[in-house]
Amino acid sequence: SAALPGRTAGDILPSFKPGKFALLQRIPLGVVAVITPWNFPVVLALRPLGPALALGNAVVMKPAELTPIAGGQLLAEVLQEAGLPDGVFNVVTGEGPAAGQPLAAHPDVAMIHFTGSNEIGRLMARIAAEDFKRTSLELGGDNAFVVLDDADVEAASACGAWAAFEFQGQTCISASRHIVHRAVADRYRDAVVARARRIRVGDPYRQDVDLGPLISETQRDRVHKEIVEASVAMGARIVEGGTYDGPFYRPTVLTDVTPAMPAFTEEIFGPVIPITVVDSEEEALALTNSRQALVNAVYTGDVDRGLAFAERVGCGLVQVNDAMGRPTGEDDLDEFTRRRFIGVQRAPVAYPY
Repeated sequence: SAALPGRTAGDILPSFKPGKFALLQRIPLGVVAVITPWNFPVVLALRPLGPALALGNAVVMKPAELTPIAGGQLLAEVLQEAGLPDGVFNVVTGEGPAAGQPLAAHPDVAMIHFTGSNEIGRLMARIAAEDFKRTSLELGGDNAFVVLDDADVEAASACGAWAAFEFQGQTCISASRHIVHRAVADRYRDAVVARARRIRVGDPYRQDVDLGPLISETQRDRVHKEIVEASVAMGARIVEGGTYDGPFYRPTVLTDVTPAMPAFTEEIFGPVIPITVVDSEEEALALTNSRQALVNAVYTGDVDRGLAFAERVGCGLVQVNDAMGRPTGEDDLDEFTRRRFIGVQRAPVAYPY
């Protein structure tokens, strides 16, 4: 972000009209409303905050009601101590209907930057459409982790377990669907079950703990009742986990998961591996593309095969033989500024009237 102000160069454009030229400038949008989630309250606040401020905008941030200090107050205090002028960065707190929605709808807000659920993302888009505001919506995704028949199963299971269980599965890039070729499905299931059993759940401040709690017992109930139990009621089987103590949820592995079950159709946001078995690479590709995803991954023993598979996957980020990471973007200039065209007529023009 610190380098962005030096990259806002404009241009001088020629004109077909005698004595005229044009300036193309890149200018700030104005006020940016940033509405952030609870799962990474500092990181997901800083990602839009840095470039938005660096490119000359003012920011009003509404952190998630579960993380108002880390996601809002702390940042405000740091920026104030650093000398940021009053009014350039502001924080409002509260629940969505009382704080987030009025902020997004405010006539002085030029852009809405929202990270959160698809449901609220649609609401933000409707609010923005009323006044044609710019939006940046990072929403949920039902991400797939595909294991092909030539994969190194041990390596794939290590990658798949990390992609599903990291941060208790509470990330928008977690592997929510494990689509596994039948030729390696039993071995993959056994391998991820063995890894899940070794994971130590407890207080994340302790050095002997691998996995901490879910954000709340409400989130635990959603994972357990609406995803795991609902899928079991439709025929899925729990082969590991499915138990909890307060908000601490054991890493869980489900098998016999079909595309009609919540474990396949919903973003889980919890430490659950649902395994769906396929009989061919084409079936794996079709199921991968059947759901909206932020990032998908494929594991194979042949990198060229993985690249060919990735090129047919219909999401913006695909990993081959790696977990579900995200790249850094080069789009901040376009996201937090707009182009302005200024025509300059140096000499008078003879108009017809």
